[in-house]
Amino acid sequence: MNDSGVPQRHVFTHPSKVEHWRHVVEIAAFVVAAGWAFYVFVYQERIKPANEPGALDIVNPIVQHEDAPRGKEIVTIMLPMKNVGQPAVQLDAFIIDVSGVRYGSRVVNSPQSSSNVAFNATLPQTVRAPLYSFLFVYAPFGNGSNRAVLRPGINRDFGFSFALLRNAYDALVVNYSVCYQRADDTRVAPYTPQRAPNGMLDTRAMYAFGTKHNVYCSWLPPIRAEAL
Repeated sequence: MNDSGVPQRHVFTHPSKVEHWRHVVEIAAFVVAAGWAFYVFVYQERIKPANEPGALDIVNPIVQHEDAPRGKEIVTIMLPMKNVGQPAVQLDAFIIDVSGVRYGSRVVNSPQSSSNVAFNATLPQTVRAPLYSFLFVYAPFGNGSNRAVLRPGINRDFGFSFALLRNAYDALVVNYSVCYQRADDTRVAPYTPQRAPNGMLDTRAMYAFGTKHNVYCSWLPPIRAEAL
């Protein structure tokens, strides 16, 4: 009853079961949408990249050569790298070794001592001469403030050129070792290069050094020849 003495009536409605479940579904949909927004904008953009390892895609070395005057040729070795991960990466160091190869002119059939080769009736390798061994060290391996950073999706080609007498070799064999870490990784591990028995820089030794210090390393053994 109000102040005027007139009775008041209140009408109370009770939701049906259909309406009740509709509200439940709407609330559940809101919770799912909020969780998805958290996943997309927080986890994918911040948490996941902060914990992802670096991912550097290293393509097989590219060998180019062109004739030069007076019976010479210029050889260019390129090592393409691309950051295919989410975090930026920085190079620690890389080594590229190049050897010249000559093959004999007669097929020599000989028993195979390797369990990986079942038959071999090819031209024998008669000469394998060290030609060029290149090392570049960056800050994480102790070279001061010298840095090479590759942000996500960035390509960079690293390489060098040298001259040879034309037709001095039939092919080149290139092998490399590359070590890198995340760009926000501040660790420094001073690296001392080692020599292989043939006098060139030891790519396997650098790979082992990087693995020991928990950085990412890639190593290509000297098994593939590129024709000149």
